[in-house]
Formats: sequence, structure tokens, C-alpha cells
Amino acid sequence: MTETLSTTANHQRLEEMLIHLTPHGAKVPYSVCVDSQGHIWVAAKGGLFKFDRSANVLFQEKNEFSKKASPFCQVLHYQGKCSRARRGCFCFAPAELYFQIISAFAEEYSALTQLKIMDLSGQVISEQFIDGKIQSLAVSDSGELFLTKRLQGDEDSVIFK
Repeated sequence: MTETLSTTANHQRLEEMLIHLTPHGAKVPYSVCVDSQGHIWVAAKGGLFKFDRSANVLFQEKNEFSKKASPFCQVLHYQGKCSRARRGCFCFAPAELYFQIISAFAEEYSALTQLKIMDLSGQVISEQFIDGKIQSLAVSDSGELFLTKRLQGDEDSVIFK
């Protein structure tokens, strides 16, 4: 038995959406997070975007070569108190409360992942390139960063700390 046609028009559906990503260039979104100020960060093949709740773009780092981007781009929000003495902590401020955005984008053919740590305005604090494509990213309450990736040319997947 088929379902009856919806009486909702397309323009009504668009009004119900929080943010329509495609017109902003956020093509193929993979990850979303909300920061401490209530702004929405989206990691997509089209780049990294920050929106307010009214769908205004506050920050964008567009990927002009989105067809070359690897799947599973990630964005995380981390807020915590950190002391430099803690092993594995990626903070850059001594024992104070801070907020950071962590993003990871991989390029399909080079198999390199760009890992960035930024402040809430999008200013880069740290940037590095990692061999292989990151598939998943997580940060613990204590600031330890964990990532999964498949080893290049191998069938094994590994969690790194």
C-alpha cells in the first residue's frame, strides 16, 4: 500500500529547516557540533562553516576542490580546564578555561589529513598534517585526542591517542 501524498509544500519544508546548507557551499556534510556560544559548526566536503541560529555565516573555510576531499571530515568542540603537566593534553593555555574547535579534513588521493585546532573565531592555534585518512575523531573530558584511521595500503584500522 502506498503512502498518501504530503500536503506540505517545498517552501514550507524550507521554513522548517534550521539551516539550509547547500546554498552556503556546505556540500556533503559529515559532522556537526555546537560550540559554547550556541553557534553551529559544520564539516563538509565543501569546507568548514560556522553559522548562528539565524543561518548567517560567521566563519567559512571553503574547500574549492571538494571532489578531491575524502569522506568523514570531522569537527569537534572542546571546552575544558587544562594544565600543561597533563600528558597528551593539546591545550595551549596554562590552567585556565578555554574553548577550542578541532577539525580534520583529508584529501582522497594524497591520503593526508589536515588537523587543525582553532579558537571559536576560527583563528588557527595549531595545524599539522597526518599520514593517512582519519575516519573518526574524539576528545576526552581531560583533553586527550583520539582518532581512528585505516593504515595506508592495509586492511587494518587503528585507534591512535
